[in-house]
Amino acid sequence: MYFAMEEWDKAKENYEKALQHDPAYYYSWHNLGLTAYRTGDLDTALKNYQQAIALNSQFERAYFEIGSIKIDQENYDEALGYLETAIKLNPDFSDAYINLSHSYLKLNPYKKAEEMSRKAIERDPMNSEIYIAYLNMAEAQAELGKYDEAIKNCNKANELKPESDTVYNLFGLVFEKMGHTEKARHYYQKTLTLNSENKEAQQRLTALTDGVV
Repeated sequence: MYFAMEEWDKAKENYEKALQHDPAYYYSWHNLGLTAYRTGDLDTALKNYQQAIALNSQFERAYFEIGSIKIDQENYDEALGYLETAIKLNPDFSDAYINLSHSYLKLNPYKKAEEMSRKAIERDPMNSEIYIAYLNMAEAQAELGKYDEAIKNCNKANELKPESDTVYNLFGLVFEKMGHTEKARHYYQKTLTLNSENKEAQQRLTALTDGVV
């Protein structure tokens, strides 16, 4: 209840009380990790997730959460290991495929990023975060020169997440790669209208304006 209400201190107190009654209940350690993560205490979150795994080595959510923290820390190689373990334990874990695709994008195996995005969509097309899989797939396809497919998936992401600066920024990146400078500029400007703090759109728009690519 307190977690859903974002009352983190009370949520933490609740989970700690649960652990006093049953210190071996892995899910309470997981929930305590989630609470620590939400308050920005990544080290404590990691320790709590590791404790959950120590108590239940088959608990895929804890591996997923550790992988997500590794992504936040830009430690993509380590993230892959945890996320792949989560998927081995639960082959239908759509969110894990989404985060895997993101990690592969950062490490440059774009075909793997495309593949993981597709698997995320196949596993759970109704996932509330599935638009991210379409974005990751579009970005990978743009890097692979599959521009028509990339635009198609940008459009799909836009349907699922309308008026998102992240989506419009990716439209800009794809059109810029295609050499369509005016369209790219339009989408970067649209991005900044939605979020004036989007640094990538700021940088790309400045580069286009200055004639730097």
